[in-house]
Amino acid sequence: MKKDTVPRKATLDLQPLAKAFDQSFAQSGLVSAGFGFQQSDDAPQIYVGGTQSTTDATPVSVGAAWHIGSITKTFTAVLAFMLSQDGLIDLDAPVKDYLPEYAADMDPSWREITLTQVLSHRAGLRSNPDRASMRALYDGALDQYQFLSACWRAPLPQNPGTFLYSNIGYIFAAHVMETVSGQSWEDLLRDRIIAPLGLASFGIGPPADICGHRSVLGLFKRPLAPDARMADNPALFSPAGRMHLSIPDMLIWGRFLLTAHRGETALLQASSVQRMMDTGDGDYGAGLMRFQIPGTDQIAWGHDGSNRLWYGLLALVPEKDAVAFVISGEGRINKVAKLGVALLDTALAVKA
Repeated sequence: MKKDTVPRKATLDLQPLAKAFDQSFAQSGLVSAGFGFQQSDDAPQIYVGGTQSTTDATPVSVGAAWHIGSITKTFTAVLAFMLSQDGLIDLDAPVKDYLPEYAADMDPSWREITLTQVLSHRAGLRSNPDRASMRALYDGALDQYQFLSACWRAPLPQNPGTFLYSNIGYIFAAHVMETVSGQSWEDLLRDRIIAPLGLASFGIGPPADICGHRSVLGLFKRPLAPDARMADNPALFSPAGRMHLSIPDMLIWGRFLLTAHRGETALLQASSVQRMMDTGDGDYGAGLMRFQIPGTDQIAWGHDGSNRLWYGLLALVPEKDAVAFVISGEGRINKVAKLGVALLDTALAVKA
């Protein structure tokens, strides 16, 4: 597969954005944070602050990898659309068509749901495993098939069509893709996205250097080592939210989605991105969500993600041909999002 490329130049130091990051990060009180911005083929601007953890004073590096949580769902959704483009799957067909060996065991309410509904969180699937299942998943007492088959043997908790954010849905979507392709989700991801885009920092689970932190209202910040039991969700959650990537690579991913939106890459059709952005009567499409940038008339598309120890937000602004990404080694959603929105406002103002 031909490798798609994203223009890169030497990073420029645009003083207003650099100063805004330094000031905003200092005021945030966060252990660590990073922000990246790129518009058109201008040089990416990347700023980081803080240390690898509260117990490790090593400064965060620009090339460090960060846990991106549910932003992983944008990758899983793109994989589904890629398989659809190849004719391996019809996203609007009932899932029973792709799991014939399991269809007889499925509750009738499961058989007719579609991957479009699953990717849009409108299939009626519940959000997460219950506590007993989570313990079993952490202990390795449940595998993917055992967990999912227990889910689909029971009636859906609500009728399809109503929005209910579901990590289980993306785990299930990955299972369908694995079945029709004969490859694991991770192998599909590496072959179809990671290698073609050159995302060298990619990995599953917490990164090796920067730690995620537990805290109570920002107090008593406790880092969790990457190999700690509770440093991430169980491995089953990988298609829903267990990737890590560097800020430069996240900007490449954002640029790729914008390029695909314009129909300028063979890897992903513009019609696929349009469907990902089709939010119907809500704000969540099939893998991308829509939000208005506070204080502006600008609409952004993207996704956020957290496993409660990290928080990140990817924002695409098609009208400005711009992508931004903010991330922290703390799961303080409001504080990190506020930091990212303020910096995005500054970046767009500088480029206006």
